[in-house]
Amino acid sequence: MERELAEKGVTLITGVQNNMQPRVMKRWDLLMLRKRFIIKIVLEQLKNISQIKHSWH
Repeated sequence: MERELAEKGVTLITGVQNNMQPRVMKRWDLLMLRKRFIIKIVLEQLKNISQIKHSWH
């Protein structure tokens, strides 16, 4: 799947799991991966403030 996305110009950015081999990442991707938790919290707060409810059903 990663190769198919790469052919389309999409970069898959994920953290390294215990069973994965480490690989070289671009500096920007590494910084954004570190900030992912903060970004998720901010988006959740914005949804709560604007009273947006999302149902996956």
